[in-house]
Amino acid sequence: MGVVCNSTVLIALSRIGHLWILEQLFGNILIPPAVYNDVVIKGARKPGAKDVAEAKWIHVQTVGDKEQVLYLSSILHQGEAEAIVLAEEIDAELISILEYTLSVGYAKNHLLFYLASNSFASNA
Repeated sequence: MGVVCNSTVLIALSRIGHLWILEQLFGNILIPPAVYNDVVIKGARKPGAKDVAEAKWIHVQTVGDKEQVLYLSSILHQGEAEAIVLAEEIDAELISILEYTLSVGYAKNHLLFYLASNSFASNA
């Protein structure tokens, strides 16, 4: 069990200086490699890159079901696709993504936590 995040949430909270909220709320969180790549590697020198790279409570975990990721990445960004599959694989308690309308049906039985850059809202 755990919490999985995508890049949108990490970047949005970093921009407003509140990435720490995720640690306060959930302790450790998991991100798939595509999210790490988007935020830290491709996003070097952009909001979130340094914060995510240095956060000891954010852990990168590889996704196992590459076929499911490939299928989902035809309708979602690679990071969101990997986050959804990772959440399913680890039986995540929570998945934090922005593209919630496409993901709720797939992330069945999981509470969906939606973080916008200036507000919090939870949708099931």
